[in-house]
Amino acid sequence: MGVGIESEPIVHTLRARVGSYFEPSRFEGGVTRQHFTFGGDIRLFDFDPFDWWGDFTLALTFSLDLAPRFTNWGVGLGAWH
Repeated sequence: MGVGIESEPIVHTLRARVGSYFEPSRFEGGVTRQHFTFGGDIRLFDFDPFDWWGDFTLALTFSLDLAPRFTNWGVGLGAWH
């Protein structure tokens, strides 16, 4: 089970996400582990190399997943929708 929320604190520029979920144990008799997740997108600029695809907007994306004895993070470059 998980819950999350997404907002756009700076309209057309910044999206932010926060959430939480429970990971069941992979071992018999183990305990579940609660994760806290954070992420967002930052709008960068319009991009159209060599006028091939038509304009689209680039975005920098980031994510973070935290739990006891576990950390995972990511950074990416993609399209702003």
